[in-house]
Amino acid sequence: MAGDDEQATTEMKRWWRRIPWLTIATVLTAIIGIASLAFTGVATYFGALVARDQLNQSKEEADQQDRWQAVRVTYWVDQTSARRSVHVMNRSPDPVSQVQLGITLQLPDDRGIVVPVWVGQLPPCTELVIYQDTLQYRKNTPWNETTWHFLGGDGQPNQPAFEPIPDDAHWLAVSLFMFSDRAGHTWRRSNGLLEPDTFLTVHNFMAEMTSKDLWGRPTAAPSRPVKVCGDEGR
Repeated sequence: MAGDDEQATTEMKRWWRRIPWLTIATVLTAIIGIASLAFTGVATYFGALVARDQLNQSKEEADQQDRWQAVRVTYWVDQTSARRSVHVMNRSPDPVSQVQLGITLQLPDDRGIVVPVWVGQLPPCTELVIYQDTLQYRKNTPWNETTWHFLGGDGQPNQPAFEPIPDDAHWLAVSLFMFSDRAGHTWRRSNGLLEPDTFLTVHNFMAEMTSKDLWGRPTAAPSRPVKVCGDEGR
């Protein structure tokens, strides 16, 4: 029996020695290295995703900060009341400047009236109301390259007089609305959208007018405080 035990022990030692421990160690090291690289790659990938999300969030926050005042400056057109009107509102606690509007109307004979309005500064928390029945036009003077009118400004000398716009003029609309915010950035609202812009758009708007369009001007625009201003009502 002792001989059998010694033979079994000898066989075990031979089997143990036949195992390629160096190869196994090399393979295990390679596997661990690959796993480590994979983990590092995954960690780097997710780290890049987090960094990208943080960058996008920072850009969104910066964009929101830039637009904070601009989104509070807007207009709307009242077509249903007895006195049709254009309302221009600054709901921010800071003034805006270089406010320019292109108000347009249509006469029954299909001629258009263009009323360029320039407001030097719109105070904080203020609404301007421009009533259609306070607009005037030059009946037989086609549109040309002219200056924009201050509210209530006088006509140019040696030109035909302005007359009240007929009551049957229709399609009161705002075809152009631009302004500069407190940081000096220029913005344009078009079809409800707010976009950064330049005042080159004003010149393009004027250039698009045709010889059929007549020249108008505003005579008054009463102002009043807005009901909600700044972050109120959130």
